[in-house]
Amino acid sequence: MGKIVYTIYIVLISIKIIGQAPLDFTIHTTSASNNITCTNPTVDYFLKSNNAESITYTWMGPIPTVTGYSISINVPGTYSIFATTPSGQSQFKSVIVGLDFVYPISNLNPIIQSISCNNFSLAQVTASSTGSGVNFSHRFLSPYGGSYVTNTPTTSYVPSVPGTYTHVLVNIDNGCETTKTFVVNASSGFPTFNVSSISNFTLGCGTFSTTNISITGAATSPTPGGAVSYTIISPQTSTNIVMGNLSSITNYSIIVPGNYTLVTRDNTSLCETRVPVSVIQNTTSPDLGVLVPTHILDCYKSQVKLEAFSFTNGVSIHWQWTGSSSGTLLGDYMSVNTNTQALNTVINVYTIVALNTQNQCKTATVIPMYQNLFKPNALINSPTNKLTCASPTIVLTNQSSSSIPPSSIFSNTLPVVSYWKSPLAQNFSLSSTFIADNSGYYTLEAIDQNNGCKSSTTIPIFNEKVYPMVNNPVVPPPFCINTISTSVFVYPIITQNSQNFSYSWTGPPGAILNSVNNASCSANALGIYSVIVTNTVNGCATMAQVIVANCYTGINENNFTSTSISVYPNPSTDIFTLDYNTLEKNTSIKIYNSLGMLVTDQTLNSSYNTLDLTGQANGIYTLLIIQENKNITSVKLVKR
Repeated sequence: MGKIVYTIYIVLISIKIIGQAPLDFTIHTTSASNNITCTNPTVDYFLKSNNAESITYTWMGPIPTVTGYSISINVPGTYSIFATTPSGQSQFKSVIVGLDFVYPISNLNPIIQSISCNNFSLAQVTASSTGSGVNFSHRFLSPYGGSYVTNTPTTSYVPSVPGTYTHVLVNIDNGCETTKTFVVNASSGFPTFNVSSISNFTLGCGTFSTTNISITGAATSPTPGGAVSYTIISPQTSTNIVMGNLSSITNYSIIVPGNYTLVTRDNTSLCETRVPVSVIQNTTSPDLGVLVPTHILDCYKSQVKLEAFSFTNGVSIHWQWTGSSSGTLLGDYMSVNTNTQALNTVINVYTIVALNTQNQCKTATVIPMYQNLFKPNALINSPTNKLTCASPTIVLTNQSSSSIPPSSIFSNTLPVVSYWKSPLAQNFSLSSTFIADNSGYYTLEAIDQNNGCKSSTTIPIFNEKVYPMVNNPVVPPPFCINTISTSVFVYPIITQNSQNFSYSWTGPPGAILNSVNNASCSANALGIYSVIVTNTVNGCATMAQVIVANCYTGINENNFTSTSISVYPNPSTDIFTLDYNTLEKNTSIKIYNSLGMLVTDQTLNSSYNTLDLTGQANGIYTLLIIQENKNITSVKLVKR
């Protein structure tokens, strides 16, 4: 029967969904190969993926369709694995499972012999195997226990006791065995006994570095009950042993591998039974692998699951770690979390130990786990923190930087981004700059894109929009000109330090102004003069007005008579009545508040007019009566 060899082909189709990492998975097997063999009648597979979504795996092949991330296959052929996610991603891979049942062909000669106590000479039994490119192992089983093992294509074995022997030829590559027997007949009685070993005649590691071989159930033959004695012949000693009685020791500690011979002698007939056994050494350490998604945790990923695995049968895995919280854990998995209470960058150093329970041999590997929890240096750059009329907005700039040491194992090539929140906003907005246009505290939240860690800082912005106090709360009375005094200096009333103030005057049509940029201005025409007072430090400006009246021909508030003009009631809550009999109907009336702002502008249309200040604030108002620019008279109104 020829050896069947299969080659594995893996086909990959990937569909990428925009905005998500592409779906991917890997195929793992806990079997020695992808072939079904005598040693492994099934091939066990399991699938792994780092995709965050739940994945459905569907296996299709010679066996009925199976769903799941693991499967045991006992039928050879091509198997297709379809992976799908709820978001619609999919991927396809395939694996070929082969078949290897190559049984070895053995030859034994001779298969029948006879011995007696007087004729102890037996021919060697020759065992051979056929087949090229195959690793063979010969195992001879004595009728009394124990085995003799060689790993050569051809070997020989000298039987020493009567009984039926078993020869097993093993194809080491696939574990397939061919078994035959040969017989040794005896014409006289040989002692019988059993040979056993607590570790199956195998030396291993640790507590298994020593094995015991025991002789039990010894009895004389054909008449039981006779006295017997024992000895053991090691690989380093001669096969010639002393005459007479041997030792009474039946247990032997073995620390060196090799072929040993257990001897039991009938003390009366001196017939002895010799059983060769092979003590083999199995100090092969188990294989050990560790899946580590990342060695570095940070503010993006604060937890990771480490997985240890071994394809060696009978392996126990445990984890050890030292540091501020040392401990051990038995199992395949270890969850590692960041330690926000510690400033060090090393979370722990984990030692993973795989113990082969069959020979006590170990394999260990060390996995260091680090944490990158460096918070960024949050910094706001601002040319000033004061809002003024000259600078009604301030550009705040993110100048935050990463605090990750440049010489460390952590990457720090990405920038630190900023999120802003103003005093009036509820949520943060992402931007490298931010416009501050209101007073209050502005918050910058800095996020280091290298590790996802955050820090924040605030800056206070003050409102320095202080306007000049002009004609507030006191308004200057009307300035007078007449035929004698044809010009007058007008000025506003400023109730604060005016050291850094500038002025700009404008007048009514026909007015000739002098010193328009001074605190006082020369006026030569009747009417209303306006002045803009600017604080040169912060750029804030206030406009105010003053009145120039004809105090020689006009009626002022001191010479009104009941027969010419009257205002009543004064004070009033809202409505005033202007009663007159000497004014022309094209006369205009204007009312100014205490800030010099015009609140009413109307023309007389009868012998009396209603003045309505409803909705205006309580205070002192100035009523200005202008009669074709000839007479200007002012009256104070009090609204309460």
